[in-house]
Amino acid sequence: MSDLNDKNPLVSVGLMTYNRAHDYLRGVVDSWLAQIYTNFELIISNDASMDDTDRICREYAKKDPRIRYYKQEKNLGCPACYKFILNQARGEYFIWVSDDDLWDKRFLEDCVEVFKKDPKLIMVFANMVDIDKNRAVIKELDPAKYFPSSKDTYERLKAHMLFYFDDGKLQLLFGLWKRKTVLDDPLFGPHAKNDRPPYYWGFDNYFVFRNLAKGPAGFVPHIRFFRRSRVPEEYRESCPFVPRIFVTLVHRLEKIFRSPYFLYIMKCILRIKELSPFQKLKLILWNLFVMARLFFKRKI
Repeated sequence: MSDLNDKNPLVSVGLMTYNRAHDYLRGVVDSWLAQIYTNFELIISNDASMDDTDRICREYAKKDPRIRYYKQEKNLGCPACYKFILNQARGEYFIWVSDDDLWDKRFLEDCVEVFKKDPKLIMVFANMVDIDKNRAVIKELDPAKYFPSSKDTYERLKAHMLFYFDDGKLQLLFGLWKRKTVLDDPLFGPHAKNDRPPYYWGFDNYFVFRNLAKGPAGFVPHIRFFRRSRVPEEYRESCPFVPRIFVTLVHRLEKIFRSPYFLYIMKCILRIKELSPFQKLKLILWNLFVMARLFFKRKI
């Protein structure tokens, strides 16, 4: 399926990669080149990898003219990589993609069709599952727990705010966005206009929240996104109960006092013109509730 020629791609896919040559990179690129919808460009940014990532990317770029490859001379880090790759995009729609997840071959086709049916949408996402390193499904995610489907601005923002982070709402960053909507936005915070925007906990979720205030999002009710879950197989380490409780508490305190995330959310709420004063007050109170929830819920 295609709408335009390859010189005017409707969709820009921004793949950010770092030291993935040994495991997932080829599978990720292959999943995009296998898309049924073909009118897209694949922009690959190699963030100064020290393995064979450069060789693999150049190999693919020679095979497919839709691929535009950039090798960073120094490591940009996150979120500067997001900003760089967005600035290279030419399509009407844009999607950031990581170097370990996978996408069904119908992902772009379905998302573009949803956009065509409702031009007011600012982003389209699809149903997803968690997979392990062998691509086996290890968890089915409930869209009602991560996707804010309401057309009403207040209800949409409230739903997104109250979703738990580990239920999938962070993955909305990797939806298919209307490019002009996010391109006009200072990425990831009010101090992100310089060449190396600051990293802080929640920067990606703040970006999603701020842009959901601009309009509704569409949803593809089929499993088209496969989130690679690394926690069970790579990061989780055995730890005695008491030290684990202490470490968890410290991490949650850092999320409140060392990250500007909750403050940025409140500032954003106050600037949303579509909300009434009472709705703004309620969202601010919900934001405080989420802060408090850090201390009495197993997950956040």
